Amino acid sequence: MLALDFTDRGFGEGIDVTIYAVGSDQILYETILTDTESRTLLFCGDPEAEIFWRCLHTPIGVDSLQKLFLTARCRFNPLAIDISTKSTGRPEVRNAGFLRLVEEVLDELMTREPGLLVEVALTRRDPAFANCVNFNQ
Repeated sequence: MLALDFTDRGFGEGIDVTIYAVGSDQILYETILTDTESRTLLFCGDPEAEIFWRCLHTPIGVDSLQKLFLTARCRFNPLAIDISTKSTGRPEVRNAGFLRLVEEVLDELMTREPGLLVEVALTRRDPAFANCVNFNQ
């Protein structure tokens, strides 16, 4: 079984994308996307995208991927409710872009692997605990 993690590290640090085998520390793929508007993983023919999809499509010791855990860790509170677009700030705009990126990758994944069972978890990455928690476990 594989896990796919998207972790928004903030405005200056980008988005960490990691594929790893569940139950081990074996990282199969890792990259940092510069921002929430990055579509690097979705461009056909892009070497980075090809490696990403190959890692998802041919997991170690498995002929086909049947189940995937996808975790999206927002930098800011994903549950903040804005009533007015006038009060929408940079954190809310960043969260919206981050979640849109995750949604687009998930949509592409479901298009490429229609029988795949995906469990999705949406959490908030608390920077206060960033140095204490290993997000890959």
